[in-house]
Formats: sequence, C-alpha cells, structure tokens
Amino acid sequence: MRDLPRQLVALASRLVPHTRRREFRAEWEAELAIDPSARRAFGAVPDAWFLFRQQWSLAMISQDLRYALRLLVRRPVYAITIVLTLAIGIGATTAMFSVIQTVLLRPLPFRDPSRLVMVWENDRLNRRPRYPVAPANFDDWRTQAHGFERMAAWRASQGPVDVGGESFYTTTAVVTTNFFDTLGTPPMLGRGFARGDEPPAQRVLVISHAAWMTHFGGDRNVIDRVVHVGDSPYRIVGVMPPDFAFPDRSVDVWRPLAERPELMSNRSLHMLSVVARLDGATTFERARQNLETVAAGAQRAYPATNDQRGTTMVGLQDAIVGDVRPPLVYLGAAVVLVLLICCVNTANLMLAQAAARRREIAVRAALGAGRAHIVRQLLAEGLLLAMAGGTLGLSIAWLGTGAIARLAVDYVPRISRVGVDLPVLVFAGALSIVTGLLFTLLPALRASHTDVQQDLRAGARGATAHGRRLRSALVVAELTAAVVLVAGGMLLFESFRRVLQVDPGFAVGHVVSIDPRLPQARYQTAASLAQFYADLTTRVTALPGVEAAGAINNVPLTGDGWTSWLTIENRPVAGEPPEVGYRQATPGYLSVMRIPLLKGRWISATDSSTAQPIVVVNKALADRFFADGNAVGARIRLGPNPKAAWRTIVGIIGNVRHSGPEQEALPEAYNALAQDTTESSFLVRGDLDRGALVSAIRAAVTAVDPTVAVDHVQWLDTLMDDHLAPRRLAMALVEGFAGVALALALLGIYGVVSYAVTQRVPEIGVRIALGAAPGEILRMVLRDGLRLALPGLAAGTAIAIVVARLARSALFGVSPADPFSYATVLGVVLAVAMLASYVPARRAARVDPLRAIRVE
Repeated sequence: MRDLPRQLVALASRLVPHTRRREFRAEWEAELAIDPSARRAFGAVPDAWFLFRQQWSLAMISQDLRYALRLLVRRPVYAITIVLTLAIGIGATTAMFSVIQTVLLRPLPFRDPSRLVMVWENDRLNRRPRYPVAPANFDDWRTQAHGFERMAAWRASQGPVDVGGESFYTTTAVVTTNFFDTLGTPPMLGRGFARGDEPPAQRVLVISHAAWMTHFGGDRNVIDRVVHVGDSPYRIVGVMPPDFAFPDRSVDVWRPLAERPELMSNRSLHMLSVVARLDGATTFERARQNLETVAAGAQRAYPATNDQRGTTMVGLQDAIVGDVRPPLVYLGAAVVLVLLICCVNTANLMLAQAAARRREIAVRAALGAGRAHIVRQLLAEGLLLAMAGGTLGLSIAWLGTGAIARLAVDYVPRISRVGVDLPVLVFAGALSIVTGLLFTLLPALRASHTDVQQDLRAGARGATAHGRRLRSALVVAELTAAVVLVAGGMLLFESFRRVLQVDPGFAVGHVVSIDPRLPQARYQTAASLAQFYADLTTRVTALPGVEAAGAINNVPLTGDGWTSWLTIENRPVAGEPPEVGYRQATPGYLSVMRIPLLKGRWISATDSSTAQPIVVVNKALADRFFADGNAVGARIRLGPNPKAAWRTIVGIIGNVRHSGPEQEALPEAYNALAQDTTESSFLVRGDLDRGALVSAIRAAVTAVDPTVAVDHVQWLDTLMDDHLAPRRLAMALVEGFAGVALALALLGIYGVVSYAVTQRVPEIGVRIALGAAPGEILRMVLRDGLRLALPGLAAGTAIAIVVARLARSALFGVSPADPFSYATVLGVVLAVAMLASYVPARRAARVDPLRAIRVE
C-alpha cells in the first residue's frame, strides 16, 4: 500500500505526451518525496488529463488538418491518385448498398408486412415445391386453416384495356375481393373491393397510379368512369398509391374474381396465387403446420387430385426478392473486395510516401513531436483524402444506381425505387471515415516508429527491409482479391457463353408475334376462331418476304404455359396422373419456329374439328412415357375429364426450351388448334424490315376482319435478349469490378517494383560495373514482379474455387474449378504482373553504373 501513490503517479504520467512525460513524472515524484500521501498523488491526475486533452483538442486537430491540406496541395499527383482510387471503391460500394437496401432490406409498403406470407401447393409427385393453387384447395385453406387473419388469391391475365378511343395492353390481376384488405393497403383514391363486387353482378376495377397518370392524366374525377376490358365494360372504383406494385410492377388493373361454385370446387385447375396475413397470436411455424393439416385431409379425401400435394409457405418479402437475393449478395461481396483493394492500394501508396518523408518525420520528432502527434497528423491526411474520395464516390454512386435501375427494372423487384437517400448518404459518410482509418492506420503507426538519428542520416533512401516486406505483403493481398474477382468474372463469362451455345429448340431470328384482339361477340365458337387463324395465315404467307406463319396459345420465352394431366390408353395409374405441358398450334407453327420433326407428321390442315382427334408430342414426352419407341400411334387423353376423347399421337417433334436455354424441356403435347381452339398469338417469320413486316401483318388482319385490332407486338430475338439480360448484367458488373481490381493490382505491383528499383540503384550499378548485361538486369527485375504475383495467384485461385462452389447456382454448364477459366486467369494475371514490372525493369537496365556508384 505504501507504493500506491507512486503507482498512481506512474499511471497518470502515461496520459502525458511522451516528450514531456519524464519531466512531469519527475516533478510529481519530487512532490511525493515531500508528501507521500495518496491525496498528493491524486493531484497529478487533473494535470495529466489536461495535457492529454490539449494534444487532442479541436485547435490541435484543426492545425493538423490545415497542415495536411497544404501537404496534399503540394503533391497533386499523389493526392489525385488516391482520391480517384477511393472514389471508385466508395462509389461502387455505396451504389451496391443502395440497391441492397432498397431491394432486400427496405420493408414492403404494406401494413405490418412481417405477417404477410405467400402459400403454394407443394407437388411432391412432380417435384414442384411452388405450384399454383387449385381453387377448391384455396377454399379449403381459407375456411379450415387456423392462424390466418385473411387469405386472398389472384391470377394474372393480359389483354387490352380500352379507355375510350385509346387502349393500352397490360397485365390484369383478377383477385378475390379481400385482396387489398389482406395486404393492408387501401386505394389512395376511391375504394377497394367489397363483397358483392364479383362479376357478373358488378363489373368494377381498380387501376394503378402509373395507369392513372399515363392514361387519365391524373384526373381525380376518374372514379366511376367506364372502361372496357376485352368486350366487357368495367367501372373504375379506385386508384392505388404510387408505391403499390403487387403482384409486380407490370400490373395496372385489378378486378374481382368471379368465385362461381363450379370454379371454387375445381381441384385440377391450378391457376391461383395465394397471399395470407397471419393473425397476431400465431407463429409462422404454427400457421404452416395448420395448413399442412388441411392439405393432408385433402390428400385423404381427394386422392385422384391431391395425391402427394402439401403446402409451401414463405414470408412475402422472401417470396418477392428471394430469387435476386443470392446475385445481389454476390455482387455486394464483389464490391467489398474492390473496396479492400482500393484501401490496400492506398495504404501502399501512403507507406511509400511515409518512407519518402522519413527525414521530415524525424525532424518533427527531434523538435518534440510525440508518436501520437505523428499518427494524428497522418490520420488527418488520410481522412482528408477519404472525405474527398467519398464525395466523388457519392457522385459515382448516384450515376451508378440510376444506370442499374434502368438496366434491371424489368427483372429485379423494387429496384425502380433505388436512389441516393438519407440512409445512403449516412452510409457513404461512415464508409469514407472507416475507409480513411483503414488505409491510414497502418502507415501512420509504421511511420511513428522513427529512429531520429538513423532517419536523419538515411532520409528517403533508408527504407528498411521490413518496410519493403510489408508493402510486398499488401500487394500480394491486393492481388489475391483481384484474382478472386477475375476468376468470378471469367466463370460468369464462360457460363454465359455456354448458355448462348444451348440450342433452345427453335430459331428466334426474324420472328414476330402479335396478339389479334378478337371481339367475343363475333368469335364465340371454335369454328369461327379456327377460320380466322386459317384465313389470316393464308393472307400473311402470301406476303412477299414472309416465309411462314402460324398460331400458338403460349409463345416461348414469355413465361406463359399450361399443363394438363396425361392419361395413356390401357395404362391405368394409381392416384393423380402425371402432368405435362399442353399447347395448341396451327399447321404453320412448326415452320415459323423451325422446330425439327423427328418422327411421324405435324399438325395439318386436315386436322379439323370434325376429323379424328390427334396430338403431337415432343421428344421428352416420348422418351419418358414411351421408352419402347412406340409413341406414334398410341392414344392419350389430356385433362381431368375421363369422358374426353382419346387423341392419337401422330408425330414427335424436337424439344423446345420454352422457359429459356438454361431450363430443360419438359414433356409436352401439342393439340391441333382447330380441334381445341382458344385465342392465340400469331407468329410470322419474314425477312423484311421490322416496321414494314408489322404494318403488312396489321393490314392482313384488317383485310380478314376490320373489327380485329392488333396488340402486343413482340420479336422473339428481343424476348431472348430480355431473358438473358439478368445474366448478362451480372456478368458485366463482375467483369467491370474485376477490370478495376486488375488495374489497381497493376498499379500496386508497379509501385512496389519501381520503388525497389529506386532503392537498389547502387546495387544495380555495381552489378553492371561487374559485367552484368542489361538483359540480365531486366530479367532480374521481372523475376521480382513475378515473385509478387505468384503467391497472390495461388491464394486467389484457392479462395476463388471455394467461393465458386458456394455460388454454384449462378453458374451454368461450367465447374467451379473449370481448368480453362483458371488457365485464362493465370495468363491474364501473369501478363499484368509482367506489364507492371516491365517499365521499372527497363529503367533498371539503363542505369549508368558510374553515376549510381557516385551517388552511393
């Protein structure tokens, strides 16, 4: 206890700047020699605290900032290089944060969105975990399942909406009347739906804010106006708020679903999507178990339709953004790597700069500057550079988010709302400060360890071996991160190349699809519909430059598709029959799409409504259900009706990947449109100017029937481009990040090798004086660059393989350890390393030995 006052003084003296620490400690110990009480020792604490605060006062920090600013102004190239480097890293990271925050993190614009869930049927028989819901199953769920406050359903349809002289083609959500109540979002104008609004008693609809602004000029008197959906009049009763876009942003119209008894008792027509709101007392897991109980009861009661059908329930936010979450997380990781590379590169530049300033720092230390003062000075420089980089990076982020939103608006939900808002500004500011500390702290601590006498003698030439090793280690780390990005970009490029090589089963070039809008009053019978398509085909194929024309009910790559039960004659099955794709086509469709006929024949003009029912199947169906090769001639039935006519298989055609090149073709059957008529899209293959071809088709439609309008003109190559756009955008972004990383790595290797050459000029001079040829010096320096590259290449490759295995879902047809991709990465990185080392190597090879030795 007698030493306690001295220990207290020793502890207090640690707060004092080290240049004055010995002086003050001696003074306090002298006072203790007179009065060795603890009270006297405590008297040292206020003085020590005052001295500590003085060295970190606002005035001192302000002085350091002014000095740092003067230093940076004197070295504009150094300052601009660092600011641009940081701007790239901070800008890319901020832009990606803005996207992730908007798409993944921001709550949905519904009341209490955490209680909203999506529910699908789980078709275990056909391995479809998220399958559309049959109306009768939905009715069971909403009436029998406990734990749900509300449950609503909808189905989507597309078609024109006539607003009186003007029409627009849009997606309509046909919803149950409690749809808006379930989501908890009322219309901003008018009202939603109520019981009794179902057709045919009422025909009402609600429009989106975008449709209200675009087609009604934002007129608040739009309520009660009558528009036509198809041939039916509907009265507008509400306008939704601008941020309401559910089920997706393509929907401009919502109208009530007619819950007719014959529809709501159907268990084989899987057409509904279901959203539900949990009540406040039920957990997610408990509600899911309740649904499973109801589904299990339906399996027992209706084995012919509900065999092995359970339920899948997912939170609404996950259901909306679940598919885009992995790509966004991967891109977020990529920009973090870019930011780390920027920090490492900047730290390396600051280390080189600190080494060049050793004499200056030694002078400051000799004049009394403590270690904390030196660290603070260098931190002030770093923070100034980081804030400048952050400001410029914010501009890059603003431009970047706008560009990403425009490119990805059609396939990334909610990205249209992305922008630079307050949370993004706060993030950018915090990121700038953290970045400044990250790249400054190591050089500052390193520079503060100064040996005054040695540094005053050696100056800038006196860099230690430890300093060189540290800079080399940073370059290796930088190169490791760059290799991970380059490998990722290469694997995505290879995946994209292999997707393009996949034959989708049809040719997309020079094919246009239109939707003739057939008045229901004139085309109520199958015969009238079939006659229209036959007449239109005759007229269009007679046009010059038109190769073929035909109709199909669901165009490939549009996401539309029907399925139907398949029953094979004399092959009874227990439980629910298997489901296959189901399409209706005309004779010309095969030629339009250039789908190969493998066996038998295609649909012909003789396959009329009065002829023997026929069907054509694809190779996948024939292989799966007729492994003996006897598909042609067999008879099948499509649909749940056991009294439906048997259809004779007359041909087998090639597989068509309707959902895109990445998706395997499913078993499909094609009925003759004349025997199973529905309103269809009309496709034409023609080698004409696009505008001229569409105009000619419109004229042909008018010639067949002047009352028929043409909607929804789509080119198949455009549909394919749209389908590939998400993969192309992700590849372009990662490759862009990889390019930036490589450029920074090149800069880092160049800096280290160039600095090493400067340090070794006397040694190189001696080597040349002793007979070393310039070529030998050149190779020696290039080997130094290679020594930096190889460890980074090895570590980066190992990490890249691990990351690629984790992100396997983003690849297509390529292994995470694809040898070709990694061989390309190896070549690119080595070329960059050699390029970065070549300029310093040439400078070393041209060293004048006499001058070098004289300098030494």
